[in-house]
Amino acid sequence: MGESSSSRGFSVTSSRHGNVQTLLLAALAVIALGAALKTLYFVLMPLAFAFYLAVLVYPVQRRMTIFFPPSLAWMGTVSAMGLILAVLAAGVGAAWLCAKQLLVNSPDYAELFLRYRNRAVAWVESLGIPVSSELTDTEQVLRNALGIVRAVAWSGWSLAAMTALVFFFVLLMLLEASRWRLKATEIMPHLQDGVVLDTIEVMAVRLRQYLWVTTVCGIITGAINGVWLWYMGVDFALLWGLLAFLLNYIPNVGSIIAGTLPSLLAVVMLGPADAIITIAGLALVEQVMGNFVQPRMQGRRLELSPLMALFSVVFWGWAWGVAGAFLAVPLTITMVIVFAHVPALRSVALLLSRTPHYEVLEQKTDAEAVAAEKP
Repeated sequence: MGESSSSRGFSVTSSRHGNVQTLLLAALAVIALGAALKTLYFVLMPLAFAFYLAVLVYPVQRRMTIFFPPSLAWMGTVSAMGLILAVLAAGVGAAWLCAKQLLVNSPDYAELFLRYRNRAVAWVESLGIPVSSELTDTEQVLRNALGIVRAVAWSGWSLAAMTALVFFFVLLMLLEASRWRLKATEIMPHLQDGVVLDTIEVMAVRLRQYLWVTTVCGIITGAINGVWLWYMGVDFALLWGLLAFLLNYIPNVGSIIAGTLPSLLAVVMLGPADAIITIAGLALVEQVMGNFVQPRMQGRRLELSPLMALFSVVFWGWAWGVAGAFLAVPLTITMVIVFAHVPALRSVALLLSRTPHYEVLEQKTDAEAVAAEKP
């Protein structure tokens, strides 16, 4: 009897030690993976960005390929890449117009900034709090501002180089898209049940649904915000609309940043009453789009846990910077779909998703269910 109790106690203790070791190994693996992602940023980030961009425009390539005769099938790829170039040109044009407006009105903005700086410094000093000389020295402040402008210009060149790299990655991915299914079948002929191919199909459809819905909602939000700010007389309305569109890809944090920056400018330019009206309009747009329009457009599609979505933004932002924050949700959706098809990782997929039941998760990641949703 004593020996049996001792055996059970030893078994329980061994099981607990095994669980602790598994958790420690998993933690070490996550740390090593994060370090590798951060180290290989310049290789992996452009590839990831290009992959999701190719997934987004692939339907354009496919439909245009069908539209043209076989001898002009290459026009499908040209159409998809042309769409990317058109959107990029529109963004660059909008940024250039905003930069031009800033340069023309820079003396007025500098005077306005110094005026509010002096008021803020006087208020802080009235409270008995010492203020650094770097904040009171006008020349030092202007030198710091010039340093920021130079840093932004250098970042612009880096962004241009990265954009060119992503562009050519997308082009090559679209050119080889039709061959990848054949390659997967050839490489893994023993997988007769098609699990891998089904997983790839589900991932592509779900990602495309998410990207298109987010893009359309971002365009609507950016357009409404830009028109509203222009109507209220806030400068750089075009820039704030473009920023609202881009930051719509970053959950939770993006909408806060997109609303805070023009709100601060409205307070400076318009005064309390008009600023409150402006801020209320921006908040109304965000609430309607975020809580009603976008959820209805997404329907029963795969949703992430809000907590995990925010965590993914923080993690990928740490690993890949601003680009990682934009890619956080698509990357997490990819993980959920892939993990849902791996028995050992299904619990992780459930943790990342919004649903609390395996049955619902399986339905949202099942190839037949996804195919039935396709238009």
